[in-house]
Amino acid sequence: MIACGEARCRTAHVGADYSRLAAIGPPYVFGRLRRPLQTSHYRGMRVLIIERNLIWSARLANSVKALGHEGFVVDALPNKIDADVAIINLAEPAPLVVGPLQAAGVKIIAHAGHKEKDRLELGKAAGCDLVVTNSELTYKLPEILERLAQA
Repeated sequence: MIACGEARCRTAHVGADYSRLAAIGPPYVFGRLRRPLQTSHYRGMRVLIIERNLIWSARLANSVKALGHEGFVVDALPNKIDADVAIINLAEPAPLVVGPLQAAGVKIIAHAGHKEKDRLELGKAAGCDLVVTNSELTYKLPEILERLAQA
């Protein structure tokens, strides 16, 4: 038996049949790509991931890499900002980094849980280019990066 590991999935999956897992979870299940990801037409963006949560940081870095972009995970804003896009978690003191990122010309994707309405509003008020829920970031990352690349 293989435990799924997803918070919303309380089932165990028998054997090596991952087909039932394909309907849930992030692009990576157990560290392996579960299906080919839709790649962006605009490849090669440098994506700065400001994240302290180890699970989120690994998940985002792997997904960004699978999409053909360069992902850099940091837990605080670096002195030299060399990125096209930044992904920040609004569960942390993220609004403090929005100003320096905008000054450097970086497009900002902010995310928080779908029930954290106040944090999502805080991200919009801070001037983030795109504010999404955690699930949107997990399931729609290719479309989100494509939208920012075209903006």
